[in-house]
Amino acid sequence: MLAFLSLFIFYPPQALAAIVDDFSCSSQGVYTFSATACSNVWPDNICDSFFPETTTGAGYPQAGNSAPRPFKCYSGTEIGGTESQALKKQAIASCPRTCGMCCLTSAFNCTNSPSPRLNCETIQPRQCVSPVWREVIAQDCPTACGFCDYYSPPKVTVDPNVPCLNPDKTDACTTWAALGFCTSELFTYAQKKEYCSNTCKIC
Repeated sequence: MLAFLSLFIFYPPQALAAIVDDFSCSSQGVYTFSATACSNVWPDNICDSFFPETTTGAGYPQAGNSAPRPFKCYSGTEIGGTESQALKKQAIASCPRTCGMCCLTSAFNCTNSPSPRLNCETIQPRQCVSPVWREVIAQDCPTACGFCDYYSPPKVTVDPNVPCLNPDKTDACTTWAALGFCTSELFTYAQKKEYCSNTCKIC
């Protein structure tokens, strides 16, 4: 009995943490490099607010760790156990790094060259940021580093019924609006107009 209780006395929450329910971007019980190899679309502090830790001190997904993925990244309940594809899609579009879902973004989902100049399976994270390797990886093995959008022009979503001088700059505007971006006081009028003028009806 004492040995059992000692687990909770001497080990921090992170030591007992484990990925549950949604195992996206993980392998052998820990998150892969591609789980957090991107940036959040929303500011990090906003992502932390929308997708809090499962329990205080549990931590967030990082390459190599097994912190429980925030339940709200994929579940409509406060304790996980069920998966909602709609919520997961929302998390990927807004806060993929916080949720450890970078590997599910468009940056990691494309086709590598059939005749790459290097072995795509052995590319290391340090090569992804190296000016020596970046160009060839983007051309031959884009899925290894999240370079699938490397040469793609930014997508623009425009409602033809609402002519705006500054159309939306991101496909995530519909999701942002549903979460209160257009009416939130956390963002300035200028930010709303710059990024989502069409969706927020600032024309």
